[in-house]
Amino acid sequence: MKQKVGIARAMINDPNILFLNEPTSGLDPGMARGVSKLIL
Repeated sequence: MKQKVGIARAMINDPNILFLNEPTSGLDPGMARGVSKLIL
């Protein structure tokens, strides 16, 4: 849950550059795929 909230907080202001360190660690496989699609 903390991982999802952190990703949401980082993306809420639509930054031009976003540095993420292992953004999908600790997420279930479905959510990890969703995050990967969102950031790529």
